[in-house]
Amino acid sequence: MIVLRHLVAQDRRQAVHNRGFNVGRTAGNLRIRDIALIVQEEVPDCRVEFSCAAADKRCYRVNCDHLRQTVPSFQPIWDMGGGVRQLCQALRDARLTADEFESPDFQLIAHVRQRLEHGELDASLRCVRGPELSVREVVQ
Repeated sequence: MIVLRHLVAQDRRQAVHNRGFNVGRTAGNLRIRDIALIVQEEVPDCRVEFSCAAADKRCYRVNCDHLRQTVPSFQPIWDMGGGVRQLCQALRDARLTADEFESPDFQLIAHVRQRLEHGELDASLRCVRGPELSVREVVQ
C-alpha cells in the first residue's frame, strides 16, 4: 500500500496500473542462512542450527530493477534487519500464543490444505468461495 500511495501521489498510475513489481533493492538479496542469522540476532533465546544435509538448490534471488526503472523516485528505506524487527514487534503486540502461531492461520501449507478441505479452493487452488471470517479477523 505504501508503494501504491507513493506511485499514485507521483501521478504515475498509468505506468504501474495492473503491473507487478518486486519491491526492494536488487543488491539487497540475501541467502536464507543470512536471514536466519538476522532473526537469531533479533529474537531473544533463538538459536539457529544449520544442517549438513544437501544444500537447497533453489534460487531466491529477486530483481527489483523494474520498479526502479519505472518509478525512479521510489527508494526503499527498509532492509532485512528492519523488517525482522518490525515483524517481531507486530507479533509481540498481537500477543499470539504458540498454538495460534502454529495454526493454519499462520502456516501457509496447513492453511491451503484447510481451505481445500472446506471446499473454498478447487484443485487448481483457485477460490471457489471465501472463507468465513472469525470474530478476531473482523475486529482487526
